[in-house]
Amino acid sequence: MSDSKNYYDDLISQGYSESQALEFTKQYFPKFTLENSNENQNIDSEKIDAESVVAALIDVLNLKDQNNKKNRENTSQQESKFKIMLSYFEAFIHIILEPFSDKKNRLIALGVISLILLSIIAFNIPKTQEPLIGTWVKSDGQELIFNEDNSYDDGMMYISTWSLNGNSLMVNSTGEWTLENGNSESYNLTQMIRISFTDDEEGIWIKWDKILLNSQNEDVPINCSLIIKESLFNNNDDFSYYLEEYEDEKPTWC
Repeated sequence: MSDSKNYYDDLISQGYSESQALEFTKQYFPKFTLENSNENQNIDSEKIDAESVVAALIDVLNLKDQNNKKNRENTSQQESKFKIMLSYFEAFIHIILEPFSDKKNRLIALGVISLILLSIIAFNIPKTQEPLIGTWVKSDGQELIFNEDNSYDDGMMYISTWSLNGNSLMVNSTGEWTLENGNSESYNLTQMIRISFTDDEEGIWIKWDKILLNSQNEDVPINCSLIIKESLFNNNDDFSYYLEEYEDEKPTWC
């Protein structure tokens, strides 16, 4: 900041008006104007801003260099770990196959090892990942059985299959009924059911969206129903207990 501006500011701080301060300042600094003062301030400000930008760029570049260094170190560590694992695996295979000097025997041994590994993996895969599979109980005691092969049984005299897509359950059944004249006639029953598992997957809220009998719409129950896993239900239990237990988990469409 210039001496003229300092003198002007000092007069203002002493209580002089801007015009008085300007007049007295020009007596000692004839070339002083407020415009020049503002320009000097702008230049100083621009200089400061430029210096700040340069400093910020330097910090960013330094940080970028540090990050690049860290990334190179991480990549190097990952490559090192991979090489160590690979060397362990090679050593393991070498130890296993070392007794088999003949190439044919080595191939046989390698095949046996592969079968063992595949068997271990297969036995560790859950037999089913579908929580619907199993036996469920309705409030009236009727059991609904969803088998792993997608067959379905609810104790009725027909053959049924089930499929689940998201929360949409479809049960297709075929059977025969006897007409009044004594003849038999086949029929096809399709049930489209909306389901929602409880958090512990021990209960399911269900609601029929559509029932088709030989492609004709039938009346559907209005209210939702709850079914629970057979393993959870005891014949001596009051089913209303489970209705209260899972009431808070009833879906909004019920």
